[in-house]
Amino acid sequence: MDIDKIEYFFASAELCNFTKAAQKCQITQAAMSKYINSLESELNCRLFYRNNKGCELTKQGAYFYDEMQRIAYLYEQVKIGIHERTEPLIRAGIEGEHHAIPEFQMFQTVNPEVVFDIHFADRETLLQALELERLDVLLLIRNQPDVNELGNPFKVIDLPGEKECLIFSNNALQKYGTVEEVIKNLPMITKSDDRKYHDYCREGLKRKFGVEPEEIKVIDSVTNQQLVISLSKGFAIVPGFEITEESVFHSVQMDEVFMTGLQMVYNKKNVTVETRKLITYIKEAFAK
Repeated sequence: MDIDKIEYFFASAELCNFTKAAQKCQITQAAMSKYINSLESELNCRLFYRNNKGCELTKQGAYFYDEMQRIAYLYEQVKIGIHERTEPLIRAGIEGEHHAIPEFQMFQTVNPEVVFDIHFADRETLLQALELERLDVLLLIRNQPDVNELGNPFKVIDLPGEKECLIFSNNALQKYGTVEEVIKNLPMITKSDDRKYHDYCREGLKRKFGVEPEEIKVIDSVTNQQLVISLSKGFAIVPGFEITEESVFHSVQMDEVFMTGLQMVYNKKNVTVETRKLITYIKEAFAK
């Protein structure tokens, strides 16, 4: 299996259509079909159900997708890690949907020479990367499950909770009339492709508003996300600290339903000078 071509499989799984996946990967449909057939033959199992509308993952295909996402992420980290660092750098992994991290931003105001290399992924992938010393610190959502139970070599610092907000355009509210109708009629926009996070959002919205979105769209660019929302083509859930008086979006605070408590986790076997500075700063400024 060619790890560099695994994006062909990811695109097919995410778009549920081999033709669209081939277009995204800039290859012919014949080449895409040949790759998928070869992959299924190599694994000796069926990864997709085919139908007139496109394709969808089998149970084995869904398992392969989740596991290969982790492997592909670690592979990219290995490629980065083999190059010597040329500047003070903290490699940080973040679970969830945070676009900006106030703890890191405030640290940089007093340590402007330190650069953060941010990576978003699911919890298991991040913890594995931390253990393999491919990341220096993690910000994880508290109690999902409790990181304090992990033990060696991880150390945990609890951070304050942060309420999240639902945002959408004022035009969307005028068009649909209520928050509930906005949620029912527009897709939720997120940069996370973690299905567990999608389920978490659906359940939280249903608990608070009694409805859930019919569709969740993954858009990995914050700029493109904001454009989609401003055009009344979707809504998003963001940390409360991102909402300012200058914000052009209508926002609804999610109260206790979406309260994000964070934990900073580091590997005590791999503490760089920059990471030690961050740990000291976090303990003094934020830790409970």
